[in-house]
Amino acid sequence: MSVAQTLTNYTLVVQVIWCTFLSAWVWAAITVTPAYFYGEEILSLLRVAKEHWYFVLPIAGGVLYGIYAYVQKLERHFLEKRNNRFLSIAEQELSGTQEL
Repeated sequence: MSVAQTLTNYTLVVQVIWCTFLSAWVWAAITVTPAYFYGEEILSLLRVAKEHWYFVLPIAGGVLYGIYAYVQKLERHFLEKRNNRFLSIAEQELSGTQEL
């Protein structure tokens, strides 16, 4: 039994048909539709990027750094949230034992 089946309590048939097949269709629609409608524009941008690669490298580096910085910020946020939750639980336990 897979983790997805355990978490959702779906049978194997339901999981394969609905979860996997449907998500594959949605993912294909999300990725193929813009390429179908904007394919020529994307290719022209790639041609310009190939000709002027020295502009593209700093822009790509900036985008990658921005993604990295955002993920680090999210990680810090979630770790602080988790630490605060554990601290509040520990404080509640301590205050509960002191009242006895």
